[in-house]
This record gives sequence, structure tokens and C-alpha cells, in this order.
Amino acid sequence: MSFCSTVFAIKALEPVNETASLAGRIGVGVLVLQDIFAVAFLVAVESGLPSPWALVAVPALIAAKPLLGWVLTRSDHGEVVVLLGFTLAVGVSTGLFGLVGLKPDLGALSTGFLLAGHPRAPEMANGLLGFKDLFLVAFFLSIGLGGPPSAGVLAVVAILVLTVPLRSRGCSYC
Repeated sequence: MSFCSTVFAIKALEPVNETASLAGRIGVGVLVLQDIFAVAFLVAVESGLPSPWALVAVPALIAAKPLLGWVLTRSDHGEVVVLLGFTLAVGVSTGLFGLVGLKPDLGALSTGFLLAGHPRAPEMANGLLGFKDLFLVAFFLSIGLGGPPSAGVLAVVAILVLTVPLRSRGCSYC
């Protein structure tokens, strides 16, 4: 639910141009931090230990930050920047993390963190926006096509739905 709330908040803030406001940035920042902790939790509860090579691979990726920045600086505009971002996140990082027994998703997230401070990162992000929307639609379709929810899931949803009126009336203990 944490990941869904981040997507919902961003989609709700975009039409009213509130993503750039202070409140919007703080809200999305808090949700992203929740997502990071959720990813860390999912990695921690993953069955099986990573390979000992993970102790080398992760620092190697971090040490490669200057090289990644150099390649991004020298890449051409347009399709090359998009292709570079896609290749680094989906190809290089997910492959590296998968080889050493870590979750590949964490590799893509790590590459995003490494490139986020680069001056050309916004250009890359804008170029990858179409892929983000496509993957979000595919993610929600995969959830919807996964079959009907179990009785336990329906019970949790029912409890959450019943608490919404309490929360909206200003219930002090909710």
C-alpha cells in the first residue's frame, strides 16, 4: 500500500501543479522515504542470503558513480539519454544485483540514487517519463489480472474502508 500511496499522491498533485510546491515536495519526499524503507524491509525478509560477492558489487557500483556521470555528460540528447538511463537501470544494475543474489529492483533504485544529483538527470527523467507511465499501467494491470482477492485481503480492505469515515470526521484517536 505504501507504493500505491506514492503513485496516487503524485498523480493527484500533478493536475493541480502542486508537485513543485513546498507541501507537495515534502509530502512526496515522505512517501518516497516510506517506499525506501519498504524496499529495505522486503530485501531483509527475502529468503536466502546474498552471495559474498555482494560485498564487492555494491561498493563497485557506488565507486562507478563518476564514470556513470562522465558517460551521461558525454551522451547526446534525446534518444541516447533515454537509452542510457534504461540500459543502466534495467540492464547493468538489475543484472549486477541479480548476479550477486540481491533483488534486481534494488539495483535499479540504486542507479537512480547515483544519477539523481547529475545536472542532466532531469533531462533523463523527462525522457523516461513515458516508460514510467507504461510500467505503472502494467503494474496495476498485473495486480488486477492476478485473480480475485482472497478472503483475508477482502477483510483487511473492509476494515480500512470502515475507518475512512472516522478519519474524515476528525477522530482524535485515528
